[in-house]
Amino acid sequence: MEDARWEALVATTTALLRDVARRRSTITYRELREAVGGADLVGRGRHDLAALLRAVSARSDDAGRGLLSAVVVRADGMPGGGFFRLAFDRGRVETEPRALWLSEVHAVFDAAAPA
Repeated sequence: MEDARWEALVATTTALLRDVARRRSTITYRELREAVGGADLVGRGRHDLAALLRAVSARSDDAGRGLLSAVVVRADGMPGGGFFRLAFDRGRVETEPRALWLSEVHAVFDAAAPA
């Protein structure tokens, strides 16, 4: 996928996830993949769904808005392992996974729709 198309996909995904966060809600990986045209994200490589979520979250976190991918969850309501690896890589230190995720998802909610 060429860089301009990738950047457009990152921007589209960021806008979609910010809208989800503003509603203080979550979206499943499947729903996200369908919403952004999953055919481009099936492979495992530089531009797969995990890479997309890392790019979106890193930019959001760098802007002080938390890890935006916290609103993306599996069918069981929790994020996948990639979220926790990213959180650790970005300096999050909470050791209990659910507590770490809840802390991050509430920070993202608050950044998207401040009280």
